[in-house]
Amino acid sequence: MAFSRGDRGYVVINRDESSGWNRTYRTRLAPGTYCNVIGGAYDPSARTCKASHTITVASDGTFTADVPAMTALALHTGARLG
Repeated sequence: MAFSRGDRGYVVINRDESSGWNRTYRTRLAPGTYCNVIGGAYDPSARTCKASHTITVASDGTFTADVPAMTALALHTGARLG
């Protein structure tokens, strides 16, 4: 399942028990680098993110990501880096 919070955020939830997803998602997020805030990778006070959890949204609003089985991904404007 994937859904948008307009131009404020985007969430992907993979409840498939056996396979991960590698897909391109279309969003209304502004272009830039975001932190996947699932799993404690984002430090809001320092506005930093573990490198393995960064996602780049292209100028057309798309991003490509791996979402392993039984995991999720969440991006939002408050976790936009730079």
